[in-house]
Amino acid sequence: HRLDWRSPLNLRSEIRAFNPIIEQLQRKFATMGTTLPDFRTAEHPFKAVLTSLPRPGGGEFGKFYSLPALNDPRIDKLPYSIRILLESAIRNCDNFQVKKEDVEKIIDWENTAPKQVEIPFKPARVLLQDFTGVPAVVDLACMRDAMHKLGSDTSKINP
Repeated sequence: HRLDWRSPLNLRSEIRAFNPIIEQLQRKFATMGTTLPDFRTAEHPFKAVLTSLPRPGGGEFGKFYSLPALNDPRIDKLPYSIRILLESAIRNCDNFQVKKEDVEKIIDWENTAPKQVEIPFKPARVLLQDFTGVPAVVDLACMRDAMHKLGSDTSKINP
């Protein structure tokens, strides 16, 4: 039916007429929310491999997802670049955008490499093409500086 939008009084009466329908929809949406899984509160599927990085003087620097803690011999055969993709997939695994099956596809890279398989890619850094090698040298210098601050041997950072 047609509304007369020029009159605020008519508009108010129309809104009042639709109010029970709106309330029904709100109740329906409210009950639908309880049946859908809440991905924000779900436990991380790889919580068991979350490892603390200890600080030499006590405490911790932070946490990371340890690939060796997965105890899967296939990980040792993965190229380094694929291991980085694997760690990123594990870190971002929410069973919504990145699923456990995606992580398994990456771990089983040796068997899935000849096939066209989609994997999630959620980079944590901006990747830039560079032929001069300056970003790599800067990364090495930062790593050496961090090793020096930790009181460790800086010669361990050797390209």
